[in-house]
Amino acid sequence: MTAKAKKPPSKKAPVRRQKEPDLKHPCPPYIGAEGRVLWNRLVGALGEDWNLDERELALLEEAAKTADELGELGEALDRDGMTVTGSRGQPVLHPAVGEIRQMRTLLLRLLGSIELSDPIEAVQAATPEQAKKRRAAGARWAREKRRLAR
Repeated sequence: MTAKAKKPPSKKAPVRRQKEPDLKHPCPPYIGAEGRVLWNRLVGALGEDWNLDERELALLEEAAKTADELGELGEALDRDGMTVTGSRGQPVLHPAVGEIRQMRTLLLRLLGSIELSDPIEAVQAATPEQAKKRRAAGARWAREKRRLAR
């Protein structure tokens, strides 16, 4: 009989997952650490009576995935530096720099598409100056609509 060989202990420190907060919309299990932080911060900040609809949950899921990808690209930059060697041996900007810029823009658009405030409350909370500007903009659009209808 042969003895079963023991595996050497892993050199990596065990990853300890923090206990998930009890959220109305729990984070999907396939979302990574960066996306999970984003998800928990946004959903945790919602009021008790506030629900995200399916569209907003899909946008939040995409934003969380984007945050994960941004984290991975950031790790690549940390590992490789801001420049890499080009085809002729010249230093060139790391391709991840442009991707990070584009992904940040995408993340901002995704987050901006999620309704995190009640539209009625937002209108009611407007200052008198903002209300005046809103009425003026509405009047300009009404004139433009009439002009185009001719």
